[in-house]
Amino acid sequence: MAQISEEQRAEARRIASSRSSLAAYIEQVRRWPLRGHQRLGVAAIDALVKGQLQLPDGRYTNRLLWLAPPGAGKSDLAIETAEWVIGREIELGRIPQCGYVSYSDDVAATRSVAIRNTVEFNEDYHKTFPHAVPAKGDGWGQSEWFLDRKERGKKDPTLRAAGITGGILAYRFPSLIIIDDPHDIKL
Repeated sequence: MAQISEEQRAEARRIASSRSSLAAYIEQVRRWPLRGHQRLGVAAIDALVKGQLQLPDGRYTNRLLWLAPPGAGKSDLAIETAEWVIGREIELGRIPQCGYVSYSDDVAATRSVAIRNTVEFNEDYHKTFPHAVPAKGDGWGQSEWFLDRKERGKKDPTLRAAGITGGILAYRFPSLIIIDDPHDIKL
């Protein structure tokens, strides 16, 4: 029987941590350290996804609004959150169904492609979420795509992206819906 090296053990711990912690996921899979101002937001997102986000009066909530100035990394965090939630849902035996909304179809599609490309091409993502496998025959577009699932007849995609007035209302997103930059500041 082959011996497991300390390096292999450390990697296994990092992968396990990445599955259960958004901060660890960002550092392990995306390979960038969180900036100080992002830590509180990431902790809140992590608690939200796990159903543990509490309001000041002690009630739990399934909504989070994060306001920050331009350049604070909100969109990158939104993208990474979607990647992480999709992988987590699969590892938990659920079918991920996520929505990504922005002010225009083009912007939403660009962000969808970033998420899709991480799922398809990032080796650290594959190590962390090995069951997140593209189902290209079901759809692998820019605004809508599917991952492999046991229930092949489920109509809703893994991720659907659209502009705020685009074709998104007919879909259900029990896993996550992100509304990122819902207005064009140029208008």
